[in-house]
Amino acid sequence: MSKHNALTEPVYYILLSLLTPNALTEPVYYILLSLLTPMHGYGIMQNVKKLTNGRLNIGAGTLYGAINTLLSKGFYG
Repeated sequence: MSKHNALTEPVYYILLSLLTPNALTEPVYYILLSLLTPMHGYGIMQNVKKLTNGRLNIGAGTLYGAINTLLSKGFYG
């Protein structure tokens, strides 16, 4: 398994870029963690649920809203 480099890995770049107060919501944090492994939308929703031991259950609106926000701000894509 390769080591991740914060300068070249887009998800790490996004996490570092969003470390300002109130910029990173909990669902977005877990969505970004899920994107470390390529997967489709339903897989991301299931992975968020798994990562939080069922505490956080995001829906399609939350997932695609967060992705749209990241894309519109130029953080991903």
